[in-house]
Amino acid sequence: MVSAASIVPDCGNPAENPLSSEVKLRGNLGKAFWFAYLNIPQYVRASVLNFRDHK
Repeated sequence: MVSAASIVPDCGNPAENPLSSEVKLRGNLGKAFWFAYLNIPQYVRASVLNFRDHK
């Protein structure tokens, strides 16, 4: 889980890399700035597994 006051996706230039499966997230919480890379296929897989048994 990511906590932040603001989160902005940074997908770069899709004309240069249209099939990228990774998104860079930039955010801040107060004065602390951070960035993280999110692999979309892995994120979807983990989400499906996490909610598989929830009904």
